[in-house]
Amino acid sequence: TLELGNVTFDTEFSVKKEDLPNLRNLILVGCKGDSAVSLLSATANNLTKLDIVWINLDLLAGLQFPKLRKLRVVGDRKLAGIEEVSFLINQVGSSLTKLTLERVMLRDKVVRCFTNLETLDIS
Repeated sequence: TLELGNVTFDTEFSVKKEDLPNLRNLILVGCKGDSAVSLLSATANNLTKLDIVWINLDLLAGLQFPKLRKLRVVGDRKLAGIEEVSFLINQVGSSLTKLTLERVMLRDKVVRCFTNLETLDIS
């Protein structure tokens, strides 16, 4: 598990897939900077649990999370939403067993079927 809180990812930050091959759980809380996407891209294939708390991310089109089972998204206290939540849910919906959404506003349609979903928590 890697938990990062209030980290600013500057333009020099970069992660490759081989840097974190065994990372399964990623928790990002209050992180800033466009380079955070580098971390998600490098770890997406192996993540089984992802928590995104108070972060706005522009995710790459086609980014896949094939093993992700648990996703928790908490919206920004001021903005009450994360821009790419609908996109992210559509990318991972079929593999999820647990989805938690707190203070999140979905701005786009969620079109993915949740065939494996066992727990849905929306608050």
